[in-house]
Amino acid sequence: MVLGGAAFGQSLQIKGNVSCITSSQIEVKCDDGTTWVVKLIAGSTTLNPPSPTVGTAVTVGCKSPDAQRKENPTWTPAPCSTPKPTATPSQ
Repeated sequence: MVLGGAAFGQSLQIKGNVSCITSSQIEVKCDDGTTWVVKLIAGSTTLNPPSPTVGTAVTVGCKSPDAQRKENPTWTPAPCSTPKPTATPSQ
């Protein structure tokens, strides 16, 4: 995990593996065991690679208020469960 920024407009850069991703948030587990939940906000959040999947390495860039350690929340994230494709019945 890498933290950076100035007194105003602080930003975070979080590196780790994706443990869950939805249309509104991403959960990233860092090597030190810390899990971060980041709100995905267009124009504010960056993902590298741009379309990560569960289990892949990712770097997330975001504004400080949009991220939190999962153990010590400042806002309430939605329960995260990666959507699974639904099977269509064959005829």
